[in-house]
Amino acid sequence: MKNPMSMILVSSCLFLNSGCQTSTDYSAQIQSLESRLVAVEKQLADGAARPGQVAATTSPTPAVSVSATPAVVANASSTPGAGNDLWKQLSYDTLPTPDRLKEIVSLGFLSKAGITNQAEFEGSLTRGQYVALIVEMNNLLHEPTNQIRLARDGDGQTFDDVPPSHPYYKYIQGMLDAGYVIGFNEKSFQPDKALTREELVAIMAKRDYDFKDFDFQYYWDNYMKFTDKNDIAPKYREAVSKDDSRNERSNLREAFGELKLFHPKKEARAYEALLSLYQVGDYSHYRYDNLVAKAMGKESQ
Repeated sequence: MKNPMSMILVSSCLFLNSGCQTSTDYSAQIQSLESRLVAVEKQLADGAARPGQVAATTSPTPAVSVSATPAVVANASSTPGAGNDLWKQLSYDTLPTPDRLKEIVSLGFLSKAGITNQAEFEGSLTRGQYVALIVEMNNLLHEPTNQIRLARDGDGQTFDDVPPSHPYYKYIQGMLDAGYVIGFNEKSFQPDKALTREELVAIMAKRDYDFKDFDFQYYWDNYMKFTDKNDIAPKYREAVSKDDSRNERSNLREAFGELKLFHPKKEARAYEALLSLYQVGDYSHYRYDNLVAKAMGKESQ
């Protein structure tokens, strides 16, 4: 008998019956006990003999692990949607211009770009997410006639990798339809690629500036001060130069501060992308201040 419990039961029975039975009865008794113990072992194996213990050791762990994960995900994704209170939940103290960040977050559109918690706020973001942020901020700050209309399924598909089913199609196609050149190339936008610093500046510059009278080569040769400027991809150099020429009003300074090293291939952080939105387009600071005051409950102050 392999089961230790079976051995204990047999030993106990033998002890209780010793000296009380004949040798013939003793052999018969052993055979009967062995048959009964085989049946008990089978019941134990099937989980019928001690159902309480079997249920406790086999079922709770899978049940908890399967049901808990979706609940956590659901809570994480639904938090910002409740009253647009994400601005109250995030921490800004270790980040640049914390007051400005809090103001922008209070406007309540971060969740539309999938930014719902501190890790996402301080982490990288995709090119598609950035365009969503640009369009949302632009449309908050401008009158309806200057807003970017979100694309719909029937509006066509310019980029091979941004079909109408893509979560940021309405923003990417909408911005393109509004006349802004924002593609990775003519056929691709790469919406799920992590946004780099040079891409952030280039996308925003194409949104904000007229390049008609800008002498890119002269500025590049004489005024571009970044010691790593040659690391900037050639297709982004004009846009980064134009933005840099705006000095303290440039998007790159809003996002990254005063720099000697640009680190153009470094992934941009979500909070840096938000800071670059502060001057999106030509808008009234009065409107921005009013929107922030309303969002933060300061109208009466």
